[in-house]
Amino acid sequence: MVILGSYCESNSSIGEVWVQNGLLPCFYFTLVPTTLLTVSLFFGTLHFVCYRKYGTTMEPKFVPRSKLYVLQLCLSTLLLLQFVGGMVWQAVGPGLLPGYVLNYGCLSVVGWGCAMALLRTERKRVLVRDRTRGHSSVLLLFWALAFAAENLSFISWTSPLWWWSLETMHHKVQFGLWLLRYIGTALLFILGLKAPGLPQRPYMLLINEDERDLEHGQVR
Repeated sequence: MVILGSYCESNSSIGEVWVQNGLLPCFYFTLVPTTLLTVSLFFGTLHFVCYRKYGTTMEPKFVPRSKLYVLQLCLSTLLLLQFVGGMVWQAVGPGLLPGYVLNYGCLSVVGWGCAMALLRTERKRVLVRDRTRGHSSVLLLFWALAFAAENLSFISWTSPLWWWSLETMHHKVQFGLWLLRYIGTALLFILGLKAPGLPQRPYMLLINEDERDLEHGQVR
């Protein structure tokens, strides 16, 4: 039976940021998903509204078929599933589910779900007056913050509250999930800079060149 414990473990308080030579996990796993959710949900929603109001659907012939874009979607889905898996394992394995673990999993699922929705939107629609290429600053910021957050774990290297010692099965599972997040967020950030699923040149420039070619063809 799953027991929902207090929000923080070991009678600690979320206000205690630095404990036993490292960040308090309760603080860290509350700050990170809250920050990412704010970026993807709030700024992502504003961006999505702009795409709907001031954007247009891209013609399929200008949208590249890229395996790297499929990899972006697969990595995002894998990361989303590992948040769910982490919650399930914590509930089924140790049996005690701290409140911050539940909060971390739920907020992360919503945040990454919003990021995936924005990723798919940017592949289908483009702002009419946009003369640049690549992903939006919202997505790039989201991936950058997600990768930076995983790197932040290193400052708690000597803390017994973290998984670095790998002494127990709990530590090993947590380390495996962290490693998956670290590699996944790093690859997403790198792929995000490349933007393999978007036209390699500004879309409106491609449209203008296509119309110009048609006009020249008719004149001939």
